[in-house]
Amino acid sequence: MEKLKIFKKNIKPLIYTACGVGLCWIDLWRGIGSGAQWALAVNCIGFCIFPMIVLRLDWRMLLPKYEITEKWQKAFRIIFYLWVIAFIICAYPVFKYFAPGTDYDAQIATAVANAGLYGAVAIRMYFYLFFENSSSGSEKAGIKSPVFLLWLAFMVLAIISVNKFIWPLWFLVMFGSLYLAPVKKSETEEIIVGLANGLILGFFWIQGRAFLYRPYDCSPRYYGHYTNPNVNAMFYLFTYIAWLTKLTYYRIKKATKRYAFTFLMASSMWAFEFFTGCRSAWLAFAAVTIVYWCVETKTVLKRLKVFAVKFSFMALLALVTFLPVYACMRYIPPLRHHPIWYQGEYSEDRVMAWDPIDSPKYKSLDQILYGNLGRLAFFAKNINDDEKEILEDAEPKDICDHSVVYAADGETVSSYSCGKEPGSDSLHPLYIDIDYERNILTRVLGIRYHIYQYIISKVRLFGNEEPYFMMWFADDFPLGHAHNSILMITYWFGAFAGITFVMLIIAACLQSVNKNRINNKPEETIVPVVFSLITLVAFILSGLTECTVFLGEMPFSLFFIALFPLICQSFIKTSTID
Repeated sequence: MEKLKIFKKNIKPLIYTACGVGLCWIDLWRGIGSGAQWALAVNCIGFCIFPMIVLRLDWRMLLPKYEITEKWQKAFRIIFYLWVIAFIICAYPVFKYFAPGTDYDAQIATAVANAGLYGAVAIRMYFYLFFENSSSGSEKAGIKSPVFLLWLAFMVLAIISVNKFIWPLWFLVMFGSLYLAPVKKSETEEIIVGLANGLILGFFWIQGRAFLYRPYDCSPRYYGHYTNPNVNAMFYLFTYIAWLTKLTYYRIKKATKRYAFTFLMASSMWAFEFFTGCRSAWLAFAAVTIVYWCVETKTVLKRLKVFAVKFSFMALLALVTFLPVYACMRYIPPLRHHPIWYQGEYSEDRVMAWDPIDSPKYKSLDQILYGNLGRLAFFAKNINDDEKEILEDAEPKDICDHSVVYAADGETVSSYSCGKEPGSDSLHPLYIDIDYERNILTRVLGIRYHIYQYIISKVRLFGNEEPYFMMWFADDFPLGHAHNSILMITYWFGAFAGITFVMLIIAACLQSVNKNRINNKPEETIVPVVFSLITLVAFILSGLTECTVFLGEMPFSLFFIALFPLICQSFIKTSTID
């Protein structure tokens, strides 16, 4: 038994690290794959969260030699074995038929596997919550956590909405078990640090492949291993959070050399983030940096000097690593000369395997600086030339008589003569003439101002039935999401769910910045709470102008994980599970 405990102690951090790498793999395929590959990758979230739950629960009563002392233990054993038998009988033909097939077939197989795993977890959690720990009170404290209650309310509202999504029910079981399963103080840190290690390993893996196979061409904005620079920017943002989490961990452990290396790597992420040209990520990146150093220095007056020194030193290292990072992005891919394109990316204007290292197809540093820094001119020129040309020069191409009826604002098309709904396809766009100089909001938000207007007009109390929508703003400008995370949630699940989601975010932030959790708690609770705080800051600010609530993408996955330390802290003192 002693050897088993030692083995579990050594193997668990490696398993949590593997879970972090798995989340990176899911995020990558969610960003580059086809629809079938998206669905398959999303289902694998369950396999990454599962170990974080089962390794904290006591399963010994399932062993034949375990002495049953209470009636509920016998009932649990019987029900669990019945579930396993039923699952095997039902799942065998599914796996036999679907598992060796296409990505869509694999999606079905992984969905069934998730149902089996989390059915078993739900059975164990039921007996844990209502029988095993009824006298210790630990589960009562966890359930009474304001963050947990708001999360539960949001999930219930999402489930009962008219939307066709089924993931809220899955998340209710999966993350509810993650939040309420017994946990020790040291294990909370172990899970978070393990995930941070996994994110860092995933960064080396994904970015390493990008250095080898993804030339810096076609745009001043760096795509990395993804097909969208914004998604790449979010990956760098949450990798940065992993480095900062490790920075706090090494400070507590007084590991000076590792702290110095981690500090350098965290600083280098500034350069990676700049090259993506994603303003939403830039804003979140800056806020995370400021909040993190405020937390690390406790923000008291006598330590403002420490804050200024560390912040300035990180900025200095970011400048020092700027050119090396650019050199890796620009000059390593030509050494391999095996560029990788994803679906829809191929173009003769992109770098080919036979193009020389000095080909004009590669983006020069001048082009990158001009293109990305130009995106900061919010009031002078908020929107790039290509997008502005598409939107302002768009003309209706209706095959009828081209007559349209405008709404009161003179921009929105109220109706077309042929009866087609405005925005239904490229021949009948919702907007024809868009004035970006009309007011301060349009100058700052650009097209998002009009997107938000459209989404708000479609909000219902209990959501919209269709999980996704496609609306054409102009003949060449389709819209598939709200460009705002809260609006997207509200559109999907309704006004009540949207309000509850906002309340959940506020409650989580307030709890994470509570002085008792930042300044007065033992050292082993600092790392998880710091991780939660900076993750929430990143999620909120990046989600203001981007949609970060798609399943499988790193921001949404880590948002739910960030709630874990906040909820489990409510009952961590009373948990005694070994």
